[in-house]
Amino acid sequence: MSGKRPFVALWCSMHLARDEDGRYVNHPTERAGEWSQNGIPTRREDILYFLDRCAGNGIDRIYTSIVPGYTRHPAYPEPGGMPDAMEFLVDSAHSRGIQVHPYLAVFMLPNAVKPTHPLALRAEEFTERTRDGSPAFYGGGDHSSGRVFSYGFSAVRRLIAETFESLAKSYPVDGVMLDYIRYPDRPHDDNDTTLLGYAEPIVRAFHSNAGLDPVKIPNNDSTWVRYRADYVTQTIREVRQALPLREGKPLEISVCTGGNLMFDVHRLLRDWRSWVVQGVADTLCPMLYHKPEQVGRETRAIRQALEDATGYSLYSALCVKYEVLPTAALFRQGYAEAMDAGADGVCIYRADGLENTGLWGEVRRLRAL
Repeated sequence: MSGKRPFVALWCSMHLARDEDGRYVNHPTERAGEWSQNGIPTRREDILYFLDRCAGNGIDRIYTSIVPGYTRHPAYPEPGGMPDAMEFLVDSAHSRGIQVHPYLAVFMLPNAVKPTHPLALRAEEFTERTRDGSPAFYGGGDHSSGRVFSYGFSAVRRLIAETFESLAKSYPVDGVMLDYIRYPDRPHDDNDTTLLGYAEPIVRAFHSNAGLDPVKIPNNDSTWVRYRADYVTQTIREVRQALPLREGKPLEISVCTGGNLMFDVHRLLRDWRSWVVQGVADTLCPMLYHKPEQVGRETRAIRQALEDATGYSLYSALCVKYEVLPTAALFRQGYAEAMDAGADGVCIYRADGLENTGLWGEVRRLRAL
């Protein structure tokens, strides 16, 4: 164990509520070709119950999922439920000594705009393209799945940056979390390299700068892969530039990553090493849906990939969902592996998992280590 005071963050929604089977559900649900949001609170008691659970068990911060309408950005429909839910959540969390870092699924954001928004009206134009020129959709190849808007278009990046800007200016949040700040993991080639990133502005700029036609070089050419990934990095940079200062200091930006840099760059165009080195991201939260030993291996691999970098935090995710760390013994081992491998703390995925497995007490025990 590292001996340092453990920092514990928690992935959550804005409340804990039971489903028809009596189990707790409080988080977006991922299914093939679908993204559904369950985190619209209707009762203040739900929020207070959840926050009291967090405060009573030593949670330092919450990464809370919100629908885009909660950002108060005019591009999105107004959310249902309590009109003042975000304000109530942030104020109630702060009164309990808990930081709030709301998150949104970044590459899915443009799909959430109102039908009358300029991005929606020009959706075909701003759609990402695959190597063969086909339009890109996540969750499958059919047009009923979500459209992938290209980071190569300034209008797409601007919407993303302004969304987080509106969120941070509307509420006294302590930071923002950029979830899904990447491309979908399909389609990809036999070399595990994405076939996305062929939108016209990206191809045109690469051809102009490198003198090469991307379609005539290997899809996994390292220069071409990094060039595409730079557009994701540029998106975070524009978020950074748009966010307001807090007491004269930049607002903290957390980002989701994986534990394998080469896979992340080639498969997802998620170059988190560049994010840290360039100072556009402050906190890495690798989503390690693994057993304890692999949590340790991937945490250590991240530190090694960033051995010459400073000024960032690393909170390894411990998953108590999906039957990964569902027992007290596995949870404790996962925590020990993460901290021994150099994590600054952990972020637990997710609150309903703690509730359903009865592991809140294990979180409290971490604080005594």
